[in-house]
Amino acid sequence: MASSAGRAFARGNRLGDAITPVYCRQAIIAFIFSLWALYGSGREAVFWDFLVLISGIPLYTWRKWRNKAAMAKLNA
Repeated sequence: MASSAGRAFARGNRLGDAITPVYCRQAIIAFIFSLWALYGSGREAVFWDFLVLISGIPLYTWRKWRNKAAMAKLNA
C-alpha cells in the first residue's frame, strides 16, 4: 500500500507539496501508535533504545567528517 507521501515522491513533488488532510490524518495516527508502542514496551526497553540511539551520534559525526575530508581531497 503506497502512502500519500510515497505517491508524491513518485510524481516528483516535494514533501511540502503533498500535505493533504489524508496525509495529516495518517501522520497523526502513526504518531499516536508510536507513542502507544513506546509506552507498551516499558521503561527499560525505552531506556536501552535511547542509549543505542545516542551512541550512534559519534559514529555519524565521524563518518560525516571523513566524507567531508575525502571530498575536499578529491576537489583539491
